[in-house]
Amino acid sequence: MDMLSKIPKRVSIADITLRDGLQAEEKVIPTEAKLFIIKGLLEAGFTEIEVTAFAPPQYQPQFRDCEDLLRLVPDRKDVVYSCVTTSRKATERAFAAAQKGLRVDRILVGITPGGEKLTKTVSGMSYREAWEWIEESVKNARQLGIKVNAFITGIFSPVTEEGIDPMEQGLEFVDRLLEIGVDDIEHPDHLGEATPDKVYKYFSKVLENHPDPRLHIFHVHDARHMGIACYFAALLAGVARFETTMGGLGGWPASFVNGVPVGGLKWLVEVSRHPGLVCTEDFLVMLDGMGVETGIDPAKVLKLSSFVEKIIGRNLWAVSPGPGRVPRKPVELKTSRN
Repeated sequence: MDMLSKIPKRVSIADITLRDGLQAEEKVIPTEAKLFIIKGLLEAGFTEIEVTAFAPPQYQPQFRDCEDLLRLVPDRKDVVYSCVTTSRKATERAFAAAQKGLRVDRILVGITPGGEKLTKTVSGMSYREAWEWIEESVKNARQLGIKVNAFITGIFSPVTEEGIDPMEQGLEFVDRLLEIGVDDIEHPDHLGEATPDKVYKYFSKVLENHPDPRLHIFHVHDARHMGIACYFAALLAGVARFETTMGGLGGWPASFVNGVPVGGLKWLVEVSRHPGLVCTEDFLVMLDGMGVETGIDPAKVLKLSSFVEKIIGRNLWAVSPGPGRVPRKPVELKTSRN
């Protein structure tokens, strides 16, 4: 069989600029600017947007406005607004916000297959506590009509000193999470450790065990500039859902915001020149050039890109806003006279 025949004819892209993208920024982005980006994404055709996090304000001040923003998002019934909740207290805050009528359509909980030490670093819980939390979150979310995503971070990390293979344990975690009843699973590479061959191998096994492509989402931090190659490898394996950020924004939560030191992951140093995700603009232009349907207008996304750069205050990593979409007909080359 031709490998290209496994590429889905339609792909879903969730933009997570407002959450993962902004958490690494060292200045607080105004609520009005966040709302401008959300409206731009909706106009371009996005129906899945990760808008905020119920993170402790003292650790991630970027999201102090989480409830204010959720009050202002357009009330579109065809759109899913997701919120990250990586602790018990965060899920409780999200459920309370939903009970007040705010658009908490979907929450994200998580666990790491690389061992309990990493799980405690991410969520402050042991494995036993994390599994109990996930089960309770699914049960409580069902009562409120909220979808639950579970992320399993660290799947592409090396075998641990204890002999744990995160990729193999990750496959076991997928089975257990689906048994618990999560709506979908995010398979992220938060550290930029994935290579295309690992990605293809991993997702081939995932989809062999659980072939419904709606269950699986891929999310890569482009730390070694292999992100879009890894996305292509995932496409070849049959993955049809991806997450990206405008301009490739993202990374660890900032340890200084508005010039003030913050706690949490304080003093953790980013080692990559580009710790953010694959650029929404570039991935969309690639899919558009391949003839893969997304329901998203590349021209509107490329236009929005320039506004996002102005909001952030610097040039970002997307390259597609320059040359634009892949041409469908011969292009007349421009020349300059010296």
